[in-house]
Amino acid sequence: ATFLEKVARISYMKTNIIFNKINNLRKTSIASFQTNYFMTPIEDDCATFKNNEAIVFLSKEKHFYKLFYAFINPNSFEQLLKELPNKEIYLEIISKTPLSNELKFVLEKYFKYKTTYSKLYKKLEVDGIKAPLKSKIDTDLIFEKLYSTFNVYFEHLMDKNELINLAKNNRVITVYEKDEMKSFLIYKTQGRKAYLNQIANYGSKENLIELWTLFYQALNNNSIKYLDLWYDTQNKKAENMYKIEQFQPLNQFNFCYEKV
Repeated sequence: ATFLEKVARISYMKTNIIFNKINNLRKTSIASFQTNYFMTPIEDDCATFKNNEAIVFLSKEKHFYKLFYAFINPNSFEQLLKELPNKEIYLEIISKTPLSNELKFVLEKYFKYKTTYSKLYKKLEVDGIKAPLKSKIDTDLIFEKLYSTFNVYFEHLMDKNELINLAKNNRVITVYEKDEMKSFLIYKTQGRKAYLNQIANYGSKENLIELWTLFYQALNNNSIKYLDLWYDTQNKKAENMYKIEQFQPLNQFNFCYEKV
């Protein structure tokens, strides 16, 4: 290949062309193929940088960008990282093992490590005893709390419409004390599985215990047998809470980086 063919050129590519490039890289060398893209929905016309052995593309999310990549040669990948624009760019890598030193060496020239999320799960018993639940829901307040409490860069916070729909479907639980919201929790279900999106407690230990009690009853009402979640390993309060609730590690990690 000529030098010019190897130089990255920014272009705005359709998703199907990006997918074709990723698949071609995978077919070229399955042994050395690496990617952090696992079919996350992205908009058409992503800002894309590519050469013969790598592709990098940026997906707009709120006021920043998420970086996705696929490569078969770390040096070719690095050439593309050098081309990145001076914008707010974040990177997530989901893996069952620690990142290789080779990958970290390349990444950490251009990105700063921020945190690691870990996946936990819990199996549940369904007893068939259903109890009606009704939570007081103020979607404006919960939406404001979502964005002031959680990490907007790595928590994939939902938009207002999704929150409203989840509330309508009883997937939002709150605990109030004297007209003041003390705790809330948002979850999703799929068949007999549930995913805990966010949980927050601004009140007492008793408020949190009540929230979990309501949550388990809601899961029981929906015949949920399996619950999982991601949590920030730097959040020791959360880690302790999930230990108390007897969650188990799934040995899946999300390594999070911010562009320098």
